[in-house]
Amino acid sequence: MEKKYYPLKLKGEFDLGFALGYHTYPGSTERTPLGENLYQLKYCHNEAFVNEIVEIAVPFIISNRVFSSCDLIIPMPPSKSRKLQPVLRIARGIKVKTGKFVAEYTISKLKETPELKDIKTYEEKKEIIKGVYGFASIKARRIVKGKKVLVIDDLYDTGATSNEITRILKEEGQASGVYILAITKTKGQG
Repeated sequence: MEKKYYPLKLKGEFDLGFALGYHTYPGSTERTPLGENLYQLKYCHNEAFVNEIVEIAVPFIISNRVFSSCDLIIPMPPSKSRKLQPVLRIARGIKVKTGKFVAEYTISKLKETPELKDIKTYEEKKEIIKGVYGFASIKARRIVKGKKVLVIDDLYDTGATSNEITRILKEEGQASGVYILAITKTKGQG
């Protein structure tokens, strides 16, 4: 059976992070097969690609002893409002296949920002997202206390958002560990 993911270790403030592959081929603007699946889901609103992405993510989660031992899954908060929220759909699909609890809307975006995909450097993104995210409620904060949390993201770029979410989950929510699984990664930093 052909392997459908090529995990890339991510660097950041989280305890451990991986992307399942690149969004585009290194040195090219052409999308990888996984990158194309994500593009079709996120930008073309083609829900058929949720299952394809989930079928790639679940074996990785199950085979990684750290990820498989996480207590709950939190979808990365969306950067903007969309009719179809890809990360939420992917997290729900992972829940169906693994039985893991998905704590939807635990972290919320509290104020609007420019689209982060248009901001290129880590430092700029870090400054823009300062104070942008927080717990949706006191109950949401309690859900993560003492838990190992697996954060699912669709596209990892510089890691600024992942680091900020990690800070919130650990410092404000007292999570015992934060782990990141991004479906794809840009060719840049992180």
